[in-house]
Amino acid sequence: MTLRVLGGGETPNIEVKTIHGGFAVKEKIQKSIQNYDDLVVTFRYVDSKGNFSQRVVSPIRWLGGGKFLGLCLSREEPRQFVMERCQQLELKPAWDYVMPVAMG
Repeated sequence: MTLRVLGGGETPNIEVKTIHGGFAVKEKIQKSIQNYDDLVVTFRYVDSKGNFSQRVVSPIRWLGGGKFLGLCLSREEPRQFVMERCQQLELKPAWDYVMPVAMG
């Protein structure tokens, strides 16, 4: 996390920026979309309630607003994911996974 104080007036503006490696995450998801037969992504996902789960996903397409649609191999159905909630995202060979994959 980066904390910066902006301005020199009496009331400083404070900008907080959390860095999750968003650009690298987006590139990996895009690579998996382009190589859907060969690659999946694994990541730790934080849902809207703050619950964590380990996911194996075959990304399908971008939805806009930092979201993507993917086939969750754990739930065996399409799911919408928010890119900012994906942690420790890695590309993996698709042939290493067979549905259903146990959720961690």
